Amino acid sequence: RVIDRDPATRWSSGRDQSGSYGFQVRLKPDQQLSAVAIETPADRFPRVWPLLEARASTGEWETIPSEFSPQTAWEILRGQLDGSRTLRIIVRFETREARAFRLTFAAYAAAPAPGFEVAELRAYRECRF
Repeated sequence: RVIDRDPATRWSSGRDQSGSYGFQVRLKPDQQLSAVAIETPADRFPRVWPLLEARASTGEWETIPSEFSPQTAWEILRGQLDGSRTLRIIVRFETREARAFRLTFAAYAAAPAPGFEVAELRAYRECRF
């Protein structure tokens, strides 16, 4: 897990989500991954689903299929309805070995969506689906 609970290390997309934003995490040593979760303030969550890519030990980047699922939609909605101060977005996928991963949030729309923040990031070796 990657977590520091330090609000000063929040990552922000800026004032709007027009264009493309993202971040990359390097793992040392290579790790088995099965899920990546971001924690975000309830009023500053991304309005677009992230593209997840993993870099294998061969050095090749691979796009990981990670569709927006009904389970994820319910997790987000439940947090909003409960008045939670933070929301979690969990991207689940088949377990794979990776030396790095990156999340890209892209919004190409007629009107830009509000900016968002990632307060915490967690990477999981095992994730029950």
